[in-house]
Amino acid sequence: MSNRHGRAEDIVKRTLAEAIVERLETRHPEYGIVSVVSVDISSDHSYADVGVRSTDATDELVKTLTHDASEYRKVLAKSLPMRRVPVLRFHDHSLAKSPDDIYALLDRVSRESLPADETA
Repeated sequence: MSNRHGRAEDIVKRTLAEAIVERLETRHPEYGIVSVVSVDISSDHSYADVGVRSTDATDELVKTLTHDASEYRKVLAKSLPMRRVPVLRFHDHSLAKSPDDIYALLDRVSRESLPADETA
């Protein structure tokens, strides 16, 4: 990733985070605390995959953000020093959705951290 590409992702992440929090605090307080976790812009700047997380109802949050994506794109157009404003694709970026997911993550991490001869 070039430095310029990384800066663009940082600007998009910061700008989206501010716009999303501002909009959702007033219109959708049921989502709780909302975070923009990651932004990955395609190499041709046509798409931006945005990972979001919330304390409550992340699936519904993704639907709401996808519905309002054109509004967020307009906000980006005003603040981005780019010719092409990427199409926004929102994704649930929750690490775990159930206790089983947490156990699976912990198991995977413990296996990855052990040397190969100790895992057998």
